[in-house]
Amino acid sequence: ALFLSRPDSRTLLVIGTGHVAFHAAEAHCAVRPVSRVLVHGRSPDRTQAFMDRLAARLGPGVMVSFAPDIPAAAAQADIITCGTTATRPLICGADVRPGTHVDLIGAFTPQMRESDDALIAHSAVYVDTRAGALRGMPTCCAATCMTCAPAMWRGAARRRRSPCSSRWARPSRISRRPGW
Repeated sequence: ALFLSRPDSRTLLVIGTGHVAFHAAEAHCAVRPVSRVLVHGRSPDRTQAFMDRLAARLGPGVMVSFAPDIPAAAAQADIITCGTTATRPLICGADVRPGTHVDLIGAFTPQMRESDDALIAHSAVYVDTRAGALRGMPTCCAATCMTCAPAMWRGAARRRRSPCSSRWARPSRISRRPGW
């Protein structure tokens, strides 16, 4: 969140209502001046409970609201965090503005998929390890990454000290390249 998102990021889109999505939203709001959080979830009850819990945690300075339409919310977002077990793309590259930081942290098997090929092909991809990312990436996305933009891989085997702790910070996110 600190190393890859723009310092002026104010709108966060959270897709998913589980623990991973909650903690990712907290992390982004802790390091960026987020004033608006849009939340999309499949279950209305879980989404409302998630929004209530997140609003209580973030305080009155952050407006938390429901995002019924992912493409419309993605077009407004400065940061998108997606923590789901989706098996079809939820975020389309055509809906994401250049410069938007996108976390795809839920899909971890080749059968899962949170974004389409267009987002991957026009992004700078940051991963823990290239081999690990390709092992968990759907074949179509891996083919896109390898043929369209092999130079876009960043962060593989490179780790920076986090300014917040003694732990190693591992870049493992996707950031949309400006000017696309």
